[in-house]
Amino acid sequence: MVKQYGSSFEPGSWRDLFSVLFRIFDLKVDRQSSLPTSRRRLPPGGLDREWMDTTCNHALYAMTDVFNEFFPRLAPILLQDMLAQYKWCLRQDNDQLARSAVACIENLVVTNRPLLSPALEVALVQFLADVVRSTAAAASDGGNKSATAIQVRVSPKKYR
Repeated sequence: MVKQYGSSFEPGSWRDLFSVLFRIFDLKVDRQSSLPTSRRRLPPGGLDREWMDTTCNHALYAMTDVFNEFFPRLAPILLQDMLAQYKWCLRQDNDQLARSAVACIENLVVTNRPLLSPALEVALVQFLADVVRSTAAAASDGGNKSATAIQVRVSPKKYR
């Protein structure tokens, strides 16, 4: 239905739709902090793992597919939100979800490469640099992100 009628959606409708879809990743609410789990890292195992392996995984691919279909309309209003969702998936203790996020990021970039403006290109490179920085820091120190400083200079270049 979204693919069939999405071309008639206004930006506000897209924001509303993706706001609902992003809630799929809010697995539960911490009663002490009342922050959705999507704002925190989840412990491995249990129902959370099953939810990530099934529902979150399928939702991530479906959201990426819709995002690719309507990229010119969605990128200016939702790219940062999609990147934040990919980052959340990468930070969970769930290899399947992390692999799916990497595949979705690759699909997003490869599919839309010809459509990227310099600003969107910079946003994607900054996102990837941030992911590499946080991954390298966690790997070098077992999680202490201040242990490694990686400097990345981002400037748009045209390789078309």
